[in-house]
Amino acid sequence: MSGAQDGAARALEHVRALAGEIGPRGSCTAAEERAAAYAADRMRSLGLQGVAVEPFRGSPSTYRPYALAFATALLAALLALLLPGEGLALAAAAVLSGLGAWGMLRETDLAGNWLRRLLPAGRSRNAVGIVPPSGEVRRRAVLCAHLDTHRTPIFYSSPAWQRLFSLLVGAAFASLAAGALLYALGAALGWSWVRWPGLAAAAVQLVALALCLHADRTPFSPGANDNASGVGVALALAARLDLPRGLPDAEQPLAGRMVALIFEKPSTRTRVSFDVGVRQMGGQSLVLSGAEMQLGHGETIADTARVLSRYVDLIMIRTFEEQTLLEMAEHATLAANLQLKVFFCHAHSPWERATCESQNDRIRHYLPKGTDLSLVSYQQLRAYQDMLNERPRKILNWKSPAQCFQELLISNQPSN
Repeated sequence: MSGAQDGAARALEHVRALAGEIGPRGSCTAAEERAAAYAADRMRSLGLQGVAVEPFRGSPSTYRPYALAFATALLAALLALLLPGEGLALAAAAVLSGLGAWGMLRETDLAGNWLRRLLPAGRSRNAVGIVPPSGEVRRRAVLCAHLDTHRTPIFYSSPAWQRLFSLLVGAAFASLAAGALLYALGAALGWSWVRWPGLAAAAVQLVALALCLHADRTPFSPGANDNASGVGVALALAARLDLPRGLPDAEQPLAGRMVALIFEKPSTRTRVSFDVGVRQMGGQSLVLSGAEMQLGHGETIADTARVLSRYVDLIMIRTFEEQTLLEMAEHATLAANLQLKVFFCHAHSPWERATCESQNDRIRHYLPKGTDLSLVSYQQLRAYQDMLNERPRKILNWKSPAQCFQELLISNQPSN
């Protein structure tokens, strides 16, 4: 097995453990704590130094600060409409809308703000470790990934919903800022009519508040790709970095290559990790954001692919839609020019569906791969199904799926 294949196999083991055994890992939850302990144990087994689980105070919810900002702005619209005295009512509304806009802007930048000060914090934790150097230290690198997982709101369910949500986020912030400006002008100039456009802004804020409340009540994802895959890769790389340094040129697969990194979808960690990774593998990177390009607007995706193919050796793109990726690959000539294979992350990527793969592994105990199902009777399949449903799972506190389902049915029955 090659070094790359061994690393991929190691990463997949970690994905299965995090997403399949530990499961959904919300921020500040017991599952996140178990994930941190797992990562720390793996780093200790690799011989890393200074391994520790570092607790800190964090927010248990991504959406509550935004919900509070929108609720504050809605209160401003209510005060402007109901309080007697135009000047005082509009001035109070301007202050509240301004606080909502400022808080949302700071929260988006992950900066300290009054919203987080008012909301309860929870106990979260980081797992850290240091790979000891084997020689002179010429450069330091930090590998990081999320232990926790995200919730599963409807606006992450499809590319169309993601685009709509992105537009709504911009519209919601604009409504907060515009409301603060309108109310301030109304208070200063005696414009009582600003209450009515303020109600239009409040309608946008009400929709945004409803989506935040909805999102905060959805279950957490098991997190195969959010971000068990990232943790798995980081731990697999730690295992390789712990090997003796001074790798031969064959371990520099991008030596002399120019790589275009296109981020139509904004990113921080992905952008940094790819940029650093390309350089560490001997290549040079050209980072392009969606705002710097005319991808799919001023220029077609096909034109962009053909132009880039003249100047760069490889293209990496993070985009909202898989169709953009497919069209880019179809028109780029890089694969033919360099005799490279083209891979898509959604095809043949079991680490993106670790929960499914874990269940498939259980099924293989009864039906090995390659079994001719036409020779398996219906009664046998039902028997296998019952055995799988009655099998205790660690993620269910050693209850079986059938037992949990029965408890759910009982709890949902109306009382007499």
